[in-house]
Amino acid sequence: MLDLLLNYEHKVREIESLCLIKIEMENRGYKVAFSCTYDEDRVRFKYFKKAKVVVASTLYNDACLFEFVYRISGYTKKVVNLQWEQSLTNFDESNKDFYQNPKGFAKEAVHLCWGEASKNRLLKNGVPEDRAIVVGPIQMDLLNPFFLNYYETKSQLAKKFNLDDSKEWILFISSFTYTNMTKETYEEELKCYGERLNEFKELSIKSKAEILKWIEDALKLYPNKLFIYRPHPSEKEDQRLNYLLSNYPNFRVINDLSVKQWIKTSEKIFTWYSTAAAEVYFSNKNFQILRPFEIPFDWEVTIYNNSKKLTCYEDYIFSIENNTNAFPLDLRILNSYYNINKELTSTIRICDILEQMILTDNFDMRKHRSNLKIYITYQRVRHRLFFIIKEFLTNFNKSIFIFKNINDKLVKHVSIMNRMQNDRIKNQVSKKELEKIVSKIKFCFND
Repeated sequence: MLDLLLNYEHKVREIESLCLIKIEMENRGYKVAFSCTYDEDRVRFKYFKKAKVVVASTLYNDACLFEFVYRISGYTKKVVNLQWEQSLTNFDESNKDFYQNPKGFAKEAVHLCWGEASKNRLLKNGVPEDRAIVVGPIQMDLLNPFFLNYYETKSQLAKKFNLDDSKEWILFISSFTYTNMTKETYEEELKCYGERLNEFKELSIKSKAEILKWIEDALKLYPNKLFIYRPHPSEKEDQRLNYLLSNYPNFRVINDLSVKQWIKTSEKIFTWYSTAAAEVYFSNKNFQILRPFEIPFDWEVTIYNNSKKLTCYEDYIFSIENNTNAFPLDLRILNSYYNINKELTSTIRICDILEQMILTDNFDMRKHRSNLKIYITYQRVRHRLFFIIKEFLTNFNKSIFIFKNINDKLVKHVSIMNRMQNDRIKNQVSKKELEKIVSKIKFCFND
């Protein structure tokens, strides 16, 4: 049996931080393994990884408990939620029905918080106080000067991605996830946010078009500067970006490596809405916020409240040509969401809790569904049976089915599996990649 199973969704967002946990827990003598959300074998029930403690990337409700804990590892009362999304909008912060606020038995898991603001939100929404624990943002640990040699230099990146390191690199960190989302995925998002999401989608489309226009004009104006567009991990291929790639040799779209790596090596940094702004701050770098159109208060990310923004093309060009020492975010707000302890890293704070969970029952879920073991077995058999039936039926011409709802379910099944396959290719870490990350981290410890 494993001691610890770590689930992750987006490789570039999470895997480096999880490797910090893996190394520390293995140094303490525990067995650790990973599981990817988009691994098709997870959906097909083709593997089973029994672990004493299961760590989920998200844990909104009982459905998440089944998908990311019980489906993979069976019955366990030792469950942790890493909560990779803790910088929310103003509306979501104040909305008790917000889908990321744990519901049902999921409240009884251990929810790790980056700062007091996240903890207070969970407490207001019914999570027991001893289950919402502030440990700091583990993704910031690798920004500690101790890990300086973890990152590749600008010249190393230039060689790896065929870039010109003699040029100034202008980085844009994108968060335009809704502009070209698939129909199926967007429908799932609508279930979470409601019809109000349509308003934000339209604003995203309009803002992206204008910002790309600014970037294209800057590409013409500064042929000796390199503009790097960093897509959000959930962002899909975009024809406008392909056009810029085809017509401007000083434009690149790069989604490889963590955003921290590109923050470290870029001279100028811009974003529209990304919470990677925190990584910029804790990297001791600066950035600017591009806002061609105002974002309504309800949709604004809380750490952007009271921030300074660039609202026109002329301001964008001025910021490319000039440096500014003023950080655009309100640091009081930022620090309420990111509790950094210079004496004790988030990795150690998290691993101390995980070790307690392995050795004791202090953090065991006190409430869970009655007859849970029977329920899990029933659901595993039921889901596996329906999956096999769907796979079998999709081999036929779907037009033979006279019932529209059957056809619709088969079409949806094919769409989901195609998405799983595409997202797995992008998000599942390979053994070679994992070994490289672990090796680089251990090198910093031994250096």
